[in-house]
Amino acid sequence: MLVTVGVVSTVSDAIAFVIRDKRPDFVVFLTTEQSDETMSAVLEKLALSPEKYTRRRVSDEKDVEKCALDFRDAVRDLKTRGFDAQDLMADFTSGTKAMSEALVVAAVEESIGNLSYITGDHGEGGIVPSGTERAIA
Repeated sequence: MLVTVGVVSTVSDAIAFVIRDKRPDFVVFLTTEQSDETMSAVLEKLALSPEKYTRRRVSDEKDVEKCALDFRDAVRDLKTRGFDAQDLMADFTSGTKAMSEALVVAAVEESIGNLSYITGDHGEGGIVPSGTERAIA
């Protein structure tokens, strides 16, 4: 599974939810320089062992083309690890708008089997409150 990681700490609940819900064998967190706090919160919620995930930092979280190239490389890396593209899932819930768009582009280009995003009842500021999440895949 590939997951975009944003900088708003409240998205850690949605990221943890989709990983618990889909139970991937391996997760690639697509991060920015500013998403370290969010990543810490996600890892604390999930208690993933280090061999179950990796982080890949994007070169420019505001540039769709650069992100798409970074994400394409991440998918290709998963393929070299033995994962079949049709068995992969890309969750574009978090991250910048450019990152979300780029992950969809890379997923289509690399024939990823499933796209996913988290929705729910929108609360204050348009944020989905913890406990109302549901995965759309």
